[in-house]
Amino acid sequence: TQRYPVLGMAGDPAAALQRSVVVPESTGFFVLRYDVPQQLVAKYQPHFALVLDSFAPNANSAPAADPIPAAEYAVYAAFFRAQAPRLPNGPQFFEAVPRERTLVSETLTLGKHAAQPDWPGSDLRGVSADLTADYRAKNAKEWRLTDRIDVPDMGVLSRSELDARLEAAGVRGLGVPRRTSIDFPGSFVALSRVAFNRAGDTALFKAAQTNPGTTHFSYLVLMRKQAGAWVFAGVAGQEFMIR
Repeated sequence: TQRYPVLGMAGDPAAALQRSVVVPESTGFFVLRYDVPQQLVAKYQPHFALVLDSFAPNANSAPAADPIPAAEYAVYAAFFRAQAPRLPNGPQFFEAVPRERTLVSETLTLGKHAAQPDWPGSDLRGVSADLTADYRAKNAKEWRLTDRIDVPDMGVLSRSELDARLEAAGVRGLGVPRRTSIDFPGSFVALSRVAFNRAGDTALFKAAQTNPGTTHFSYLVLMRKQAGAWVFAGVAGQEFMIR
């Protein structure tokens, strides 16, 4: 094959060798790739051969099953696939949240608002006692979301990976990036676990959008199942920070 200069740099293509070895596994596969300039093929081929000969996938290394049930991921997918509703007296800027495609894998936990006896208050109608109890029980601790949200182009980043990218871009909290970077994620969203009522037809969760350098907004989202599909039933603003 040919190697070409990286974007933004000049130079002629160079001859190279690429070799991919696919190793099947019970839950997927591994790909070992050898990519080297043609003049160095003989030098590094023995090293690649050693890797191939010694590569033995650990049968016990399969990822643990995701403890978050598929029903919650179905609500997340409906949220990101739907167009944000235009609710009378609805909270500002919420319409941008379902359009986000970068998600923090760690879930949101109970905040100070959820500790109030009258939470979630009059801003969000139709929240029953059993729905509130399920929300508090599920979000008492942090959980980790995976890539099971069935939405095109959805990227899931761990908090540590996101912090590393923000730090590389010179961001602290809502600080302004000192430079742009291909790894800088831009705005991103974090979610709580999804709570359900006993009938399973009403869902409640929290969504927080952060745009480093400018804003951080969070909302309580109420969705109801109608004709087998989840639709918006209400939204209430929780936190608003603007730099």
